[in-house]
This record gives sequence, structure tokens and C-alpha cells, in this order.
Amino acid sequence: MGKVKGNWCVFLIDGILVYNGEMRKYQATKKSLKEDQMPEQCIFCSATLPEKSSCQTIHEELLNFEALSAIPHLVHFLHVTCFMIQHERYSNEALVWAQSMLRANLDEHMTEQRHLQHLRTVGKNNPSRTWKFNRAEDASPLPKIAWSLTIVDVAQQAHNVEQYCERVKQWAHSTLQQMASLLL
Repeated sequence: MGKVKGNWCVFLIDGILVYNGEMRKYQATKKSLKEDQMPEQCIFCSATLPEKSSCQTIHEELLNFEALSAIPHLVHFLHVTCFMIQHERYSNEALVWAQSMLRANLDEHMTEQRHLQHLRTVGKNNPSRTWKFNRAEDASPLPKIAWSLTIVDVAQQAHNVEQYCERVKQWAHSTLQQMASLLL
């Protein structure tokens, strides 16, 4: 979660304190749950959430981690696309687009340069696109899926760039395999 105080900016990302651009490790203390205290669950992806957190907060923390760690855009794209799919943010047309983009971007031969060229050709800012990306508030609900990997699982790897990138790719493969019932 990021907090801004004056000109100072503080972020906490999985055991790393980022203070005005400087990273410092800290030792977190874990509170044990009381028997009558159940962990919160995301209403969209069904992930069990850490105390006083949300998938949106975790998403924003991972975006900060990606920026600070110079994560390749291809991995960033997979992260954002999976988050949007699992949290019902895409319109029906955008879900079809997202599925095709995940397939294309999970191709082992996709380089960063090819990824960026592909996005310019069929991406969000394509002038020939006639549909909206964001799901309308009055759109019919999507079928619920018991996602095998969620953003909470990915966030556990946000302390090591290589492990994080690999986990995001696993998340993308898993999301692609499980999203078929969303395509109406």
C-alpha cells in the first residue's frame, strides 16, 4: 500500500519497504487469526485475502514492484490482463480479445519487441476497434470460476524478479485454460 507524506513516498511490497525510491528489507510479524475471525475472500476471484487488503490493493502494489524492478512489458501485460479477466473488468468483446492476446503472448517465441508491435496492431488504441474494453455496470454477470491461481498467489513471489515473472506466466497459462466459460 502506498502512502505519500510531503515529498516522501512509502510502499510496502511483500517484505520490502520502498521509501522514496530506496528499498529496505524489514521483518514482518504475522498475527495469527482468532478462531472467530475468518479471512476475507474476493467476491470476483475467490482469493483468500491478507488481513485488511484487497485484490485491487495487491494489484497496485505489484504495479509498483514492476516499475521499481524494471519488469518487462510482456510480463506486465500478462499481469494486468489476468487481473482484468479474473475481476470481471472486461466487456464480452474484450474477453475474446484478451483470450487471443494471452495465446499470442504466451508463445515462447514472443519477444518484447514483437509483443509491443503486436499491441500497436491489435491493442486497445486500435482505431478500427468498435467495442469498449471495460465491462458496463449493467452487463449480465459472468459465470463464477474457481480460479486455480490468483493475484494473491502471484504476490507471494514479489520479492524475486525471476520468480515473479515465472509466476505471472503460470498465472496467465492457468487463466487462459480456465476462462472458456466466460466467453459467451
